[in-house]
Amino acid sequence: MSPWLASCVIGLFSIPVQVVTVEVPFKSVVSIKGAGLRAVIGSDRGMLIGEISERNPRIWVLSDPDVIANHGLAREGNAALAVAIIKRLRRAEGRVVFDETVHGYVAKPVSPLLLLFRFPFVVATVQGLIAVALLLWATTARFGVPQSAPPPLSAGREGLLQNMAKLIEFTGHQPVMIVRYIQETVRDVARQLHAPRELSREALMAWLQRVGTARGADVDCGAVVRRASELGVAGRRDLTPLIRLARDIHRWKGEILDGRARHPRSH
Repeated sequence: MSPWLASCVIGLFSIPVQVVTVEVPFKSVVSIKGAGLRAVIGSDRGMLIGEISERNPRIWVLSDPDVIANHGLAREGNAALAVAIIKRLRRAEGRVVFDETVHGYVAKPVSPLLLLFRFPFVVATVQGLIAVALLLWATTARFGVPQSAPPPLSAGREGLLQNMAKLIEFTGHQPVMIVRYIQETVRDVARQLHAPRELSREALMAWLQRVGTARGADVDCGAVVRRASELGVAGRRDLTPLIRLARDIHRWKGEILDGRARHPRSH
């Protein structure tokens, strides 16, 4: 501890505080000696507390820090000595500051930018970055040709029929609708020709075939109805045969009601 010499002393030291003298017994303390020190607490064997006389503000040097350490305050008189030292150095209402920088406890200045990447501020930082990324994405140029807007719904009978056809196609009920169309067409023809109401289905089909033959219709309505029923039960996805049967029953209706001359067979 140059330029001071450290030695172990055993004795009783006292410190004057105003008019009162506080006595603090020690079993063993480390004392210091030096030409540049003025004894504050000491004896002829050395100093427990020495003041550096050539410095301003004044500095006191405690030779044995165990006196005011946590484990030393439990000993008799050490706490009173620590309070007396602080009171003697403290001016009026001055502050007491404990400097722990010599032990490595240094408070590093925190950068505001670094705080953005520490919890809980990092949550807001991530949300801000995501918002900026979405904004940049929305302002970038698009790839490819812009998708055209869907055509507006057309008004009138034609638009209504197209929408109905699309709805039926979407539900997949075309076979059922075509079979029902063929059956209702046969019933409508029988009603317009005043067919006997007491006839069964088979008898009605036979009666319509005789009337059709007499009027020159070359479409067999009975065969069309039977074929449509078979295809409807089979549930085939290919609608071509059913559409062909629907055209045949439509032509048969025109021939049997209006005559074959007004509804020539399409080629």
